[in-house]
Amino acid sequence: MHILLLLLFAALAIKAAVAPAPPSATARAALAAVQREVREIEKLTRGIRPEEAWDVLMVIREEHLPSLRAKLDQLEAKMVELETFWPAVVFRIEGSDIIVSVQGIKAGGLAVGAGGPGLRWAEAWRPIELKPAEDVKLCEQSCNGELKFVLFLPRGRSGELLRIRGEGSPILFAPSRESIQLVDDQNRRVTDFVVIVS
Repeated sequence: MHILLLLLFAALAIKAAVAPAPPSATARAALAAVQREVREIEKLTRGIRPEEAWDVLMVIREEHLPSLRAKLDQLEAKMVELETFWPAVVFRIEGSDIIVSVQGIKAGGLAVGAGGPGLRWAEAWRPIELKPAEDVKLCEQSCNGELKFVLFLPRGRSGELLRIRGEGSPILFAPSRESIQLVDDQNRRVTDFVVIVS
């Protein structure tokens, strides 16, 4: 099950990274590295006998999974760069957690679920705790079947803003751009941005 999920996640990340535009040399190199890693995992799992399953799973977990995650992070950053010239609000799944980040802009504030639906999820997952990054203030939050929150960034920043610690396997439904408000570090509203779930 873990192997199938890993392969599916890798395939989706690769597809998203190369679809928007011809990839740069960095993206091509990262893509080739992920493809090699997936081929190695496929070799390990081909014709596996029940008594070998645990050993193979440990090899995948200890040797392949950490490097594959790092390569997927690199592909995600490149995907944002290739996909758009606008800022992006990114909801990234990492294990049972959701990481909310802003790319391509120094943000001064972010409101998810502003005047409309918030972040929703399938029944297989539930949020437990919201952990803002350093210097990020969680000003407001509400959760009634969907998560709404407001973040204030006194010095303006990009990158990871909030980690939503959860339980289970997250399948997310991000709100539309109309229900997300983003302001830059000069407190000016940003209207041209994309929403990415990866």
